[in-house]
Amino acid sequence: MIKGLITNLMFVESIKKSRDFYCQLFDIEPFEEDELFCSFKFGNTYFNLHLSDEKSPISKGGSVGYFHVENFNYFVEKAKTLNMKIYRGPLAVEETGRTICQLEDPFGNIIGIEG
Repeated sequence: MIKGLITNLMFVESIKKSRDFYCQLFDIEPFEEDELFCSFKFGNTYFNLHLSDEKSPISKGGSVGYFHVENFNYFVEKAKTLNMKIYRGPLAVEETGRTICQLEDPFGNIIGIEG
C-alpha cells in the first residue's frame, strides 16, 4: 500500500550552483550532500538534486514536483528576484481551492508550487 510521496529527484548540471540557488529560494541548508548529490528535507519529504548523466539528462518534460507554500504570491515574487521565470500558470484549481504555478529555475529545471 502506498503511504505517500516521499522524494522528488531533479537532475542538474551543477550540484554547487543548484544547491546554492535552492538554499536561497527555500531559506534552508541541505540535509545531506556530496559532490554528486544534495538533499533538502521538508517535514517527511525530500527534494534531491543529483548530477545529470547519460541515463538521466536534464529535461523540462516529465514529472514536476509541487511544493505546498504558505504564501503563494510571496513565493512567486521571491522566485522572480532569484531569476526564476513563470513557466506555466498561475492557475486556480477549483476542486482544491488552491492556485498552482510552474517555475523555471536559472538552469532550465522546472518546479511547481501550490498554495
